[in-house]
Amino acid sequence: MDEHDDDVKNDMENPKKGQSKSDVWKCFTKYGDESRCKCNYCGKDYACSTKHCGTTTLWNHLQTQCAQYNSIKYGEDKKQKS
Repeated sequence: MDEHDDDVKNDMENPKKGQSKSDVWKCFTKYGDESRCKCNYCGKDYACSTKHCGTTTLWNHLQTQCAQYNSIKYGEDKKQKS
């Protein structure tokens, strides 16, 4: 193994401080002291302190509660009658 391989391995084992790993953060924006976040689609506010809260609540919001996210994701038009 050369020196470059060691650098890549260390980067994967020790992500930079403040780096978000979950893809859910593409849909939410942290604000204030970063213990709160808002949905980028509907603006609903959630607690998101990294030490006390996980991302499960945020994923659940996107999958079951956020109509705007789901209409974009699934291409649905809520105004259209079925």
